[in-house]
Amino acid sequence: FIFKRFIASIGRAGCPLVLFLDDVQWADQASLDLLESLVTDRSSGSTMVVGTYRSNEVGEEHALARTIGNIKAANRKEVVDILLGNLKPDDVNDLVATVLRQQEENVRTLSDIVKDKTLGNPFHAISFMQALEHEGLLSFNFGSFKWSWDVEKINAKYVTANVADLMTQKLQALQPEAQTVLEIAACIGCEFDQRALQLASKAFPSDFERLVIDKYTDTNHCIEATLGESLNEGVLRKVDSSTYCFVHDQIQAAAFCLVPEEDRQSLQARIGKSLVDLAVPNELESLLLVAIDLCNCDPSVFSTSPEDKVSLVSLNLRAAMQAMQNSAFVSAASYCTSGIEALALGGVSFVNHRQLYIDLYSLAAQAHYCRGDTDRMNECLDKMLCQSQSLSLTIEESFPLQMIRCKSLYVRHEYDEAWALAQRMLKDIGYKPFPSKVSMPYVVKELLKTKRMVKKYKDKIIDLPRMDDENRLRAVKIFRALQTLTFQHDQSLFPIVVWRWLRWTLRYGISGVNCVAVASHSVILLSMGDYTNAYELARISESLLERLKPMDQMAYAKLSTDGFVRPWREPVQKLISVSASNYEIGLSTGDTEAAMWHVLYVAVFSYIGGKNLL
Repeated sequence: FIFKRFIASIGRAGCPLVLFLDDVQWADQASLDLLESLVTDRSSGSTMVVGTYRSNEVGEEHALARTIGNIKAANRKEVVDILLGNLKPDDVNDLVATVLRQQEENVRTLSDIVKDKTLGNPFHAISFMQALEHEGLLSFNFGSFKWSWDVEKINAKYVTANVADLMTQKLQALQPEAQTVLEIAACIGCEFDQRALQLASKAFPSDFERLVIDKYTDTNHCIEATLGESLNEGVLRKVDSSTYCFVHDQIQAAAFCLVPEEDRQSLQARIGKSLVDLAVPNELESLLLVAIDLCNCDPSVFSTSPEDKVSLVSLNLRAAMQAMQNSAFVSAASYCTSGIEALALGGVSFVNHRQLYIDLYSLAAQAHYCRGDTDRMNECLDKMLCQSQSLSLTIEESFPLQMIRCKSLYVRHEYDEAWALAQRMLKDIGYKPFPSKVSMPYVVKELLKTKRMVKKYKDKIIDLPRMDDENRLRAVKIFRALQTLTFQHDQSLFPIVVWRWLRWTLRYGISGVNCVAVASHSVILLSMGDYTNAYELARISESLLERLKPMDQMAYAKLSTDGFVRPWREPVQKLISVSASNYEIGLSTGDTEAAMWHVLYVAVFSYIGGKNLL
């Protein structure tokens, strides 16, 4: 939401903005989602987005293809597909004439060769001419002050060569140690840090060590010298003082192809392992995703010892946690899957590493839940919960798995099963379950108890201490699940759940989850006609959200305050952008249900406020 508002502030009527994105086929799902949201946003009318991608790398199932399809289906903006073909012979002739500063008719013989060898690809054409100049087949004559070339010599030397061959030949002309360094760099990525190359030193072949001993003082000196040589040859360019990148991804591909095909995955995994082994903690944190992506290319590299196998599983778990924090749920699920597959290598027993197993399967289930893949989620839950007795899982260990199961039952509208599971979980951790049926005297009694406590603590709620008892924190998570369940399925029990939850909050302390209790009680007060206290409590809830910043609860808590309570005291026109922002929060945190409610609020508030819904 903030990014879209930023773009809208730049591109406006009379001052349009053109946003150009290259190589979109490499964008991750989160970036594509952001792009789709930006392009389909009605408020970005003065912004044009131009994206380029290689159609031969984007099939029907590619994430980019789905994003483009969604944008077209939205039918809000005109989408124009422009197929960029290769340059025609006359265009190549014009390019060669411009580069050599000669008349077009004078370079026709050379441009025909360039067109034939490069098929008219602009980058390849320039690279081919650079190769000719490097080989002395294209030279500047200082007598005539013109470029000259020999067609017969060019054809004799490059009989069957294409540009890919020329790039490989260009790299093979470098010193052997420079080739090795570029191979390692190509495995790390198009952009890499000099320090990352140094950390990857354990993956260098043995003959590289001999070259270092013969010609350089140490490995670091060798890497520095070879990077300088690659810069001079136009293979690399500097991004900053210590970061380099390949001039073009085709050069990176050529460097990667220097590695024999049967050795590539093994080399990538060894590089990843070297990064993990040699990096200090703060370095590994920044290199974690790169390192684990490389390690997962060939997990067998970690099969030499039980410690290495545990390390691979732990690294995938850390990477998945980092991806979840960034709302990259697809990537998180992928890392969890790699970690689970690493467990299958053997040597990592549940007895000795039970918390690792539980954390990995729990996070895997959560990631699959956030991306809507309930089948995969249930596979992960069943793997642990169906064997809970044989695995001797404690209540504390099974709790996060049971919570995800409860959420999934609710999402599938299996309300009775979800209610029974939540009640059983409360009993298992030592607390009294809720009644299945309630009488009016019981409701009135609960209301009066809650009113007395709220009156007593009303001025202190914002400053309540943190709830730190682990068992009570588990209980309030169950209250949160039951609150959602009863609101949708049995509203006679909804206030009973909220009131006990709110009293717990006032008595035992605040937490991110408990912000929802305060917000929910404001809705109950609203339904009773107590608009003043409802609005006041809603504002307190928002202050708690601002204080604690529980992003995973933010979108849901704001359903009550921004969707139910504030419209009774504030202009609905003001709440349209608020609900749109809440929608983005819900999507980014995986709370899709809350996000969809906020979309509904945007439509309702727009309609009530007289906004155009088209």
